[in-house]
Amino acid sequence: MSKSIIAVLLTLTPSISLAQTLPFTLPADTVIGRSVDIGPGEATAIPFSVLAVKLAPLAPTVVTCPAHQFVNFITGTASGCAQPTSGDISGLAAIATSGSGNDIITGTVSGARLAQIDLTSSGNGGVGGTLPAVNGGTGQAAFAVGDLLTANTTTTLQRLADAATGNALISGGVGVVPSWGKVGLTTHISGILPETNGGTNQSTYATGDLLQATGSNTLGKLASVATGNALISGGVTTVSSWGKIGLTTHVTGTLPIANGGTNDTGTAWSNFTPSPSCGTATFTVNSATSKSIGKTTFLEADITVATLGTCGVAVSFTLPITANKGGAMIGREQNNANVAVFCTVSGGSATITCGRGANTNYVANDRFVLSGVIESQ
Repeated sequence: MSKSIIAVLLTLTPSISLAQTLPFTLPADTVIGRSVDIGPGEATAIPFSVLAVKLAPLAPTVVTCPAHQFVNFITGTASGCAQPTSGDISGLAAIATSGSGNDIITGTVSGARLAQIDLTSSGNGGVGGTLPAVNGGTGQAAFAVGDLLTANTTTTLQRLADAATGNALISGGVGVVPSWGKVGLTTHISGILPETNGGTNQSTYATGDLLQATGSNTLGKLASVATGNALISGGVTTVSSWGKIGLTTHVTGTLPIANGGTNDTGTAWSNFTPSPSCGTATFTVNSATSKSIGKTTFLEADITVATLGTCGVAVSFTLPITANKGGAMIGREQNNANVAVFCTVSGGSATITCGRGANTNYVANDRFVLSGVIESQ
């Protein structure tokens, strides 16, 4: 290999020395003190004595080549890039099957060439087998949608198949593969679920406690109190409390008879038509009203004998109810004798009969005023 000379100290005569940079090369075996013949471009070489030789290394040459090619140093130059040829490669064995593209094909070495490996193909020019986990792969060649990869040893990965909707991935413990399953509320959770996530934010209770909203997103406990108290509303945006029912403030409606009330709200009594009769007498009904509370009927009647006709000792009239058992009404005649009047009704009947004084006959213009309480059917 030749050496590039940067500076050479030469002598032309014993008395004249010259230091000069010359553009030429020396033979590979040139050493200091040896005479060489140089003369680039000269017809006759001039003898020189080599006193000193300064050698400089070649600067590196950077050449970028396209894919599938490399710098052609094989031919002794770095002037360009080239695809390797059959004369540049030795020792390559042919493979068993023919191929195409960028692989080393079947045949003699003289027909082979180097190229990229196609990772998407499993044929010639591609790859085969499955890359294991210890080499940066997964060791798995096929998957189902939803599969997860989990380490089942320190050097291998396995597929964890997907599970039905509604399952969660549950840890199996240190050194154990996880699995799909339901979240155990007694084993897989910690802390107290707050109200904003659908919980109560409470972890302890006393018997009888009630939960009530104490704010727009908070719950509080209302402790139980002594027997006989009721939960009383505190009003909108105010918490409730235990207390006594105020009959003038905390109730509405009418307490029915079945619950110990009267089922009466203070309405007026109702009129009814008594239709009095006694022989051929005529009557004037001044008033006839009643009011029923459950089966109890309160009655009053004010009747005048307008004309006596053939009327004798008994005047009858119709009640607005049918008596469940025998009943009575009592009154007084006010216009003539001022005597007592007694009326009775039998069970199952709606007609009551009234007698005057000591069972004496009625007279014209008698006015008897009556009242009574009768159980209705």
